[in-house]
Amino acid sequence: MEFNELISEVKLFSFEEVRIDKEDFFEAVILKKNLDALNAKLVSIFGVLVWPPEKKLPNEVNDLIKNHGGVMGGQMLYFARLKNSPVFVMLWPWSDEKHITLKIGRESE
Repeated sequence: MEFNELISEVKLFSFEEVRIDKEDFFEAVILKKNLDALNAKLVSIFGVLVWPPEKKLPNEVNDLIKNHGGVMGGQMLYFARLKNSPVFVMLWPWSDEKHITLKIGRESE
């Protein structure tokens, strides 16, 4: 799967707000009630979550996500190589327990 195909698949979901839609980065806000369906799609593409981790995140992953805020407890991270390009998806729940920020990015070319 190509990065643009991933973004097209994700855009099929309903968003409260699309914040950024660039060639190598997408950021939007979804409602928590839509999280299960989104996670099912992400698992079908990426496999299991890499955050929360069973062990320390690889440096490659940390380097890729650090410019986008990284991840902390309570957040989720998917990572894979799509067409040999490192790609991440971060899900950041809001304190209102109703919204989640979705960030999808890849290594800039």
